[in-house]
Amino acid sequence: MHLRFSGWFAVLTLCAACLLSQPLALASEAREYQLKAAFLHKFAVYTEWSDDALSRKQTYAATTDVAAGSSVALSPGSASAPSSSPSSAVASAANQPVEPLPLRQFIHLCVFNVNRFQGALDAIDSKPVGKRWLRVIPLQNLDDVSACHMLYLDNQALSEWRWDEAKYRDILTVSERESFLESGGMISLYIEKGRLRFAVNLQNTRRGGVNLTARMLRLAKVVGD
Repeated sequence: MHLRFSGWFAVLTLCAACLLSQPLALASEAREYQLKAAFLHKFAVYTEWSDDALSRKQTYAATTDVAAGSSVALSPGSASAPSSSPSSAVASAANQPVEPLPLRQFIHLCVFNVNRFQGALDAIDSKPVGKRWLRVIPLQNLDDVSACHMLYLDNQALSEWRWDEAKYRDILTVSERESFLESGGMISLYIEKGRLRFAVNLQNTRRGGVNLTARMLRLAKVVGD
């Protein structure tokens, strides 16, 4: 079986022409997770949150231990750029402290019960999202998601999912089961003709206060419009 990038991902990827020139064989479960992680990064790039949601969630993460497992420090007034950023590399080379970033410089991708996915998620942690960086935050449960801008749930984790408009406000929710869109979820990943694709429930994104750009929606299977 061959699993390839869908057309929308090719458009959003800088080296898309190179990627599409040869099929990407799904040689292992790990490879599948790599593709899904790449999609999650692009979802972050082409999703818009209100200024209030960006700053409120960042501040909450900075004042709690919800993100203790992340590789990026987030203490108020001392949050520094991820190691993948140019400024961090220069500062490290010069053995000088990294200049602090404003609190709103991170997009939090929260993941629940996805241990097998962790290696692929590590690869997108600290990747740029516009003028910000993606920050992967592993969750032990769904009791407190206040710091999350995005929430990814695998099929096993869905057993604990219950839509709550107040709880999941301003959070882009993503899973792999089509029925997820019928229970309040926003994006569902699926495979069609050997390609990884995604479906979006627009009614749910609007209800949740999340805006998906027109460029992203043109490449999605849209329901609930």
